[in-house]
Amino acid sequence: MLNFNLMHYISRLSACKFSLKALLAVFFVFLVFSGFRADAQLHKDPWANYGGGSSDSGYGISLSAEYDAPAADLATTFKPAPALNLGVVRSFGDFTFNATLGYHVYSPKQAVFYYDDGAGGQGTIVYQNYPVYAFYVGAVYNLQLSDAVKLYAGLNWGLYYTHYAYDAEDQFSSNSIDLNEEELYVAPKIGLTYLLGGQISLGIEAKYNFFTPEGNSDTSPDVGTVYKSYAAGVVLTYRF
Repeated sequence: MLNFNLMHYISRLSACKFSLKALLAVFFVFLVFSGFRADAQLHKDPWANYGGGSSDSGYGISLSAEYDAPAADLATTFKPAPALNLGVVRSFGDFTFNATLGYHVYSPKQAVFYYDDGAGGQGTIVYQNYPVYAFYVGAVYNLQLSDAVKLYAGLNWGLYYTHYAYDAEDQFSSNSIDLNEEELYVAPKIGLTYLLGGQISLGIEAKYNFFTPEGNSDTSPDVGTVYKSYAAGVVLTYRF
């Protein structure tokens, strides 16, 4: 059911008349420059600024290191990859919002792939590295487990910018694909955060990533295809 709902959500995003890039930009500006202030109760809560310092803005910077493993069709071609993400976070009550930039590169599992050309011959496919530049926003709901520990769950949504290329050849033909794609991205996520002290916290986070190319299926053969990957890693956050 979760998979069906996410596929439906991605399809709705793709059909939306408004530009997702514009919405992301508006969200980012709001997140960084909003003039809202946390109320007195939040100021008393050490989690409002991860240490109860003098600031009650609820702003912070997060840096995460993950291991991103392709799933389904991608898993047959590409290996898991380390990923780095840098983000701005903002707290409002029990919710935390983020605007994040990320980067990882999937590399092929083999230097050359072989396939049967259907006539007793053998064809070859050589894939290039598959880099992913991510820009996304997100929101989570926080559940306080103790004075130092929070459990959270939420959703990321945004854009992937990727480069996908390969060369294929057999006794009948040769074919090359070289695509720079903009992809819609959605990921449910769950995590656990531990307050180390002062204004620093350390957490673990897991995500199930869905991404699908935008554009016209007449010019891009991958439009309509939904790719998936799993990611898990650690998140270090500093609150102002």
